[in-house]
Amino acid sequence: MQKYILIFLVSMKALQASSQNFAIGLDKMNVFYIGVDNPLTIVVQNYSLKDIIIKVDNGTVSNDYGSYVYRAGKVGKATITLFVKTNGKLKKIGSNYFRVKNFPDPIFKIGSGRDNVSKAEIAGQLYVRAELEGFDIDVRYQIDSFWVCIVSSDTCKFVTKKNIGNKLSDEIREDFQRLKPNDMVIFKKIFIKRPDGVSSELIPKMVTILE
Repeated sequence: MQKYILIFLVSMKALQASSQNFAIGLDKMNVFYIGVDNPLTIVVQNYSLKDIIIKVDNGTVSNDYGSYVYRAGKVGKATITLFVKTNGKLKKIGSNYFRVKNFPDPIFKIGSGRDNVSKAEIAGQLYVRAELEGFDIDVRYQIDSFWVCIVSSDTCKFVTKKNIGNKLSDEIREDFQRLKPNDMVIFKKIFIKRPDGVSSELIPKMVTILE
């Protein structure tokens, strides 16, 4: 039902050419995003979609058994234009314009993701992760590397070690087993790979061990 409501609302805003009504609507988000499939709904009054020719000036639109998917080429704007072939010539039905953006940076998390955790929680973790909050699209980020800095609360001494990938090394997990109340664990120089393959550095994450 929500999908049909979306089509109706987009139809009200759609451009009209030669009294031809059409709608191009995004199924999940209000913008296109780089590096993922962006589902589309396309409706043209009085025409079967098999007779419609779709052109886009930024990226590609594919048709998989009636389900349209847009893949962005670059950040900026994308224009999707619909045509119908009449007497051997292309007749333009109309165009819609959409924004194309990168996903925002995700949040680095370990365990519950809280800033204050017990020793048992952090010492029991095998993996860390990078999550994007508040999006309907399931986006997965690859963690390439990060550094772990443990600051002792009673001696102010600290140790720093590098970790490759999202799985915690045995050496770092052993350090977590020796944590004490009020110790701080700082995750920094966190490098991830975005869905479009571009590397990015996340803001550091600091975790305090509860008493």
